[in-house]
Amino acid sequence: MSLIRRSALSALALVVGLMSCGPPEEEGAIGVINSSGRSGSYYIPAGSRSQAVPLLVVLHGSGGSGGDILTIFRDLANQHRFAIVAPDSRSLGAAQFTWEPGDKPGDVSPDLTHTLNCVAWVRANTRLAVDESHVLIAGFSGGGSSAPYIASNRPGFTHAAVLHGGVFTGGIGPRRIPVWFSTSDEDRYRPVPLVQEAAASLTSLGFESVTFRSYPGRHDLGEEELRDLIDWWLGR
Repeated sequence: MSLIRRSALSALALVVGLMSCGPPEEEGAIGVINSSGRSGSYYIPAGSRSQAVPLLVVLHGSGGSGGDILTIFRDLANQHRFAIVAPDSRSLGAAQFTWEPGDKPGDVSPDLTHTLNCVAWVRANTRLAVDESHVLIAGFSGGGSSAPYIASNRPGFTHAAVLHGGVFTGGIGPRRIPVWFSTSDEDRYRPVPLVQEAAASLTSLGFESVTFRSYPGRHDLGEEELRDLIDWWLGR
């Protein structure tokens, strides 16, 4: 075989290989803005956009941003091939970036609306195909209470997780989905008894699948906690 022919075949094989792998990973800012002028971040792992992937919607802690919390989950998203939408909260009082869940039936907070707008923007602008059977909304610390609030009031979410956070039961809606709670044994902001109490409050409201786990550490997200959360969500 001639050198020219071998080179042509090698180039063709490379093109086919790249096409089969699909687009590279994609990360960027979300193109919708909340009332505080903030938006959020998204991440999509490499691969075909036509193949549906699970979606994690993750809400940062007080004082943080979507980009901050997205970074914590990015390696797991690569490993397990799920997409991430990480909205930014508004600024509430004293320039504190945090979330506002509803506290009575039917409440629709601006943060709920912004979160849904962020998800809709990413789906519309990235050609992302979502595995509708695996859509988790998780909140850390100050974002924790917004996860079950949003998931119980709006369709489309299959799981919710409260990470080192609590619950405002007054705003919990009619949907009953599996909920995960976790914290660390030395977390002085969200100690084990307090998070267990939050988990029990959802059980008392008729949530049949409520999981609680405790891990070594303080007010942060450890590797074991994150791995267990993703395994619980994806059924592994």
